[in-house]
Amino acid sequence: MKNIFLILFLVFSVFCRSQQVIVEEKFEKDNVPLGYEFLPIKNKIAIKKGKHIGISQNREVNKIMTFDSKGKDSIWFENKNVMNPFFNYSGNILIAEDYSKLRLSGDNINLFGKFGVKVLDAKKYSPQYYFDNQMLMYKKDKDKFNVIYPYEGNKTTKVELSLKGFERLVGENFYKSQRAPGIKTFINKKGNIEVISKSISKDCKESKIYRTEYNPSGEKIGEIQYDLLLKDYSFILSVTGGGQMVLKSVGGFSNTFTNHAGFSNTVSLGSSTYSDFADDGSINNLYFDSSGNVYVYGMLGNKEKENLLYNRIVGYYIYKFDKTGNLLWEKKFETDKLEKIRIAYLNNTYVRMFNMNGQLQFLFASTQPDEILMLSDINEKNGDFVKTDFYSFKTNNSNDIRDFIYANITDKDLLKNKIMDYEALMLYYKDKDFKLYIDSIDAKNKIYFNTMVSNDGIWLVESDNKDYYKVLNFKS
Repeated sequence: MKNIFLILFLVFSVFCRSQQVIVEEKFEKDNVPLGYEFLPIKNKIAIKKGKHIGISQNREVNKIMTFDSKGKDSIWFENKNVMNPFFNYSGNILIAEDYSKLRLSGDNINLFGKFGVKVLDAKKYSPQYYFDNQMLMYKKDKDKFNVIYPYEGNKTTKVELSLKGFERLVGENFYKSQRAPGIKTFINKKGNIEVISKSISKDCKESKIYRTEYNPSGEKIGEIQYDLLLKDYSFILSVTGGGQMVLKSVGGFSNTFTNHAGFSNTVSLGSSTYSDFADDGSINNLYFDSSGNVYVYGMLGNKEKENLLYNRIVGYYIYKFDKTGNLLWEKKFETDKLEKIRIAYLNNTYVRMFNMNGQLQFLFASTQPDEILMLSDINEKNGDFVKTDFYSFKTNNSNDIRDFIYANITDKDLLKNKIMDYEALMLYYKDKDFKLYIDSIDAKNKIYFNTMVSNDGIWLVESDNKDYYKVLNFKS
């Protein structure tokens, strides 16, 4: 009997050490969680709280707090009335607009940071890039020019912003896009502007990826090129997160957005809307490891097709480059389990890659024509294939647009009333501690889960979207 209690104690101790509750709160009237944001550079999560007002679809945010992986909290503001809040690339600057009940944007832009609070007139300025000590913005006056606006002081400096090189993407020998060339612009970890652009050959078998870096004043400071040659296959579009998606409706309305979470972020908007490719950037995506190596990954199309859309998926590929752009290895993996996924279903895919405990995890999912999830293990050092598992899941599209958490998939047999995103389902199959926690929850009604996989562990956001929410952190 003592041995049994000892075993139970040890199992419980390991379970307790593997995960920590960061915050757990009940929903209160006019004080509910409205959204969250993961800050990858800081490895923190921000919780945004406030209330819903009448028929307005805008969420009135009154308070924002950030939490680190040990549960330490910081209040960014409280007792404010703002909407559409988000953090800059580093997590050091918080941006929010004045709350407006019915309009899409507020009158002023509020900036929060070490400098305190600054307020900008949204009618005069259109911010483009938020750095830690200044912003690069577009001034809406007669001349219409770019200016650098410092957070401390009010003196602006006129600059010429010219992100060049796009002529390398189009021409007689390049693929004639049915959408737009694949171009993605963001601020990298070093605080510089980075532009990722992708040229595609006419036969869809060769691509060059250009990573061009500019300083905060818009001056070019460097470029790295990655060469990809599929040869016996063709490039094909899938929802990799490497390009923009456009939200369309049967009635013709469209709204372009960067689709970080794939199809799962659009299904809750109603059966009359669907997500489609806005450009060709989704042929692949880039994953950066902690050593500066770059993995380029995407799906393989049938070799006879010289078209990014009118094709079918026959497998996937991974290229690994070092931090200077030298190719370390390339691998292509075939499968016949995805052959039904063709033009009508490419926009219903979800493709991501992660590094978990020194092993690459390649995640592919599709909601149509079959609900199928593929998980592959790849050796990160040499690209050798380890194994692939296939799972069937069930789609659940019952989310409300005012929900705190959006999730829409579940295991058909093992997860009754537990609705997840794709990463959570992956972790449920791959991580014993994560599965142990999910299985320990008694879900009499629907509970939703969102996850963020970081180099330092796993973040889990849990809520029934009615009465409570909880944030946990699982250590690596």
